Amino acid sequence: MKRINVIPLRSTITSDKDILNREQTNYLDQLSTKIGVDLLVNQESSINLFFIETGGTEEAFLDSFAKYSPPFYLLTTAYRNSLPAALEIGAYLDNQNLAYQIIHGSIEQVSKSLMAIIDVQNKKDTSFFRLGVIGKPSDWLIASNINREYARAKYQMAFIDISYGEFTSEIDKNSYDNSTKIENIRKIIANTDYLEGALNIYGAIKRLIIKHDLQGFSIRCFDLLGLYRNTACLALALINDEGISAGCEGDLPILAGMHLVKKLLNEDSFQANPSSIDEVAKTITFAHCTVPFSMCQKHTFLTHFESDLGIGIRGEMKLGPCTIFRLSSNLKKALIEEGEIIANLSRDDLCRTQIVIKLENGLNKILNKPLGNHHLIIYGHHKSSLLRFLKTIDSCLELV
Repeated sequence: MKRINVIPLRSTITSDKDILNREQTNYLDQLSTKIGVDLLVNQESSINLFFIETGGTEEAFLDSFAKYSPPFYLLTTAYRNSLPAALEIGAYLDNQNLAYQIIHGSIEQVSKSLMAIIDVQNKKDTSFFRLGVIGKPSDWLIASNINREYARAKYQMAFIDISYGEFTSEIDKNSYDNSTKIENIRKIIANTDYLEGALNIYGAIKRLIIKHDLQGFSIRCFDLLGLYRNTACLALALINDEGISAGCEGDLPILAGMHLVKKLLNEDSFQANPSSIDEVAKTITFAHCTVPFSMCQKHTFLTHFESDLGIGIRGEMKLGPCTIFRLSSNLKKALIEEGEIIANLSRDDLCRTQIVIKLENGLNKILNKPLGNHHLIIYGHHKSSLLRFLKTIDSCLELV
């Protein structure tokens, strides 16, 4: 921790601006020396300290606090009605269910409080899962963004935005690391014009993973159709097999769920669309154009369904027990249902990997209480372990 951002708040009617300026400088210099950290005014930092210099600063706080994330740290002094203002602000934050801490006392007491905050923040920064967002969620995913503050506070997930320009710059390097798996793919589909482009997309994502220290990512993949006449389907299948959670279309709740499944259950998951539901037969058909190779008994390479471009994957999945899992965008609801994969399909009017799941319970929830478009399919029955784990993170989590 090198610095803390200080947001000074003082009444607009004070006539002692010069005195306050000197007091502010002296006080922050003393604290900075005591704790060995730079206290800088209005500078970016993971810790934001509201310095309540005078009374009458409640409205000033309301005008500025929305730019920052909780918890809100309120630094006070024993002078100029600083503490009463902080108490009013604290009451407001409590009414809003927003975490805060009033810091008050001698230099020694304040320094001790700040050091404890710094220690907690350092531990958080090193323990966070870093999940990349390459581009932004696809335009049609209007219910599939994510509450990033909640994900950070509850799930220790930090979402790292990566611009599409940075991504395309990496693609244009036309470079990727070869491997036995890639050589085997090349032997199978040597005649396609899309392979080198698809592998360049793979190489670009791999470099971004290393550069940004990512444990997972989701990508706005459909833009690749217009830019490169290619897709990321092959890249995602390869990278999922390499232990990195790889999602498509920028669906961030799905990425969060995929990463939780990999870390909790040590299982890969298939991100797919529900394509049709038969309430009489109690079945639901799921399909998508990419799937982890590890989940396939065998696979063939086709083009991407909607565009007939790039390399899509038709995987034959193992029949038997499975779990369907989806988190809501605010992370406060989840769908978890257990079923059986009973068939693989090869229809021409659906995305390339297609499975039919028998679901004794839960079809009506997917149809009548949807949490979004995509769902995760996991081999095995995991409802109790998933729910138990999620409840330890958020006891108020609601199952749909």
